[in-house]
Amino acid sequence: TVGGLGSQVWSYFSTDANTAVDADGYITDGGKRGMRKGDMVIVTDTDAASDAIVSVHGVESVSTTYPGAVILTDAYSLTSTD
Repeated sequence: TVGGLGSQVWSYFSTDANTAVDADGYITDGGKRGMRKGDMVIVTDTDAASDAIVSVHGVESVSTTYPGAVILTDAYSLTSTD
């Protein structure tokens, strides 16, 4: 992560499509890891099975119930043109 007093930027590598990452509670332990509302998550699809290679998501909310499931919103997707 890139820290500071403001929002943090997280990176995540997965074979899941960006639409799966947007599912409520996909990240089950974000609160435990320190994620907060307003943070950004850059997701890289490591197998490129979907059209989206890189997507940027915003943290919409973090559950107060430990370990803090996260709800993400899809902010931007970069797709392959090859």
